[in-house]
Amino acid sequence: MNEIISRRKTLINLGLMTAIGSLEKSLKGFHSCVTCNKSEDGFYFDDLGLIVQQDCDGGDTAQREGMYWLGLWMWKNDLGLGQFGKKRKLNFEQVLNYLEDGKTGKFRRHPTQTQNGFNLPGKTSRDQLVPLIASMGVNRDFIRLDRLRDRIRRNFYFVNKDSLIFFDEFIKRALDRDLQFKGMSDKVILDKAVDFRLDELNSKKDMDDVGDDLNLIVQLALAAVRRGDKIKAIRLRYSKKRPKNYGVYLTHYREAYPEDLSATKEIMIERINRGIKNHGWRPDCTNVQGVMKWYFREETGGNFGMVALYKPILDRYFSASIST
Repeated sequence: MNEIISRRKTLINLGLMTAIGSLEKSLKGFHSCVTCNKSEDGFYFDDLGLIVQQDCDGGDTAQREGMYWLGLWMWKNDLGLGQFGKKRKLNFEQVLNYLEDGKTGKFRRHPTQTQNGFNLPGKTSRDQLVPLIASMGVNRDFIRLDRLRDRIRRNFYFVNKDSLIFFDEFIKRALDRDLQFKGMSDKVILDKAVDFRLDELNSKKDMDDVGDDLNLIVQLALAAVRRGDKIKAIRLRYSKKRPKNYGVYLTHYREAYPEDLSATKEIMIERINRGIKNHGWRPDCTNVQGVMKWYFREETGGNFGMVALYKPILDRYFSASIST
């Protein structure tokens, strides 16, 4: 009898080990690790030293790295604020070497995480590339950026299903080259992009909607430091007319719920709406600052260090009165 029980336990244990092994194998195919280290500066890094989510998901690594290196360059070279946080394991060139597939001009979301095929260069979206383009521009990685532009042109300005035809002037700005019609084409394109975003926000009236602002901020920020005299008024209009979002109430929220970083988005929204209605919570930052605070809030497992990195940049170039 004892022998039968012992055999049964052995079989059960073997089954559990097989299941665990399959799970670990599956996780390795999706994430490069199971847990990630958080830096003191509010960023999460995987075992390669690349920016990922708290759970090590690298599906947006290319986008995050692009925003980071653009912001870092502006922090140090444009605003003259010196070093931001501790020095990273990887420098800019090493990060881009990981993200570019050899020297092909093709980029992937993450170099080792398969993301079920979503990290293949052919699946890279426009949202991932726009910050990378800006970061390559300010860091003057023009050879690599030319490879990307040549690749895009060969595909008739399509990357995956996204068209980049309207971003050619943006790429030329990143390359520090003359813009078409002395920048007038770019002015019209960005003006329409701001119109579209503001119309979308005003029609939806959804204070949770902040994701599509990120690349618009990147485009307008690059124009602030590179061939963008004609864009200043457009950036100011976006800064002043961008509607409120939940991020402008996060200071009040943190004061009311200081220990709770596990709340779902739905719970956070319900609490904020209640705070506005019952306790008179008022915005504590500009609406563009709120975009960053809400998108990169800690509860999402995102890199909230991006808020601190971009705050002086937004203060300098996206200033506006705080909404009432």
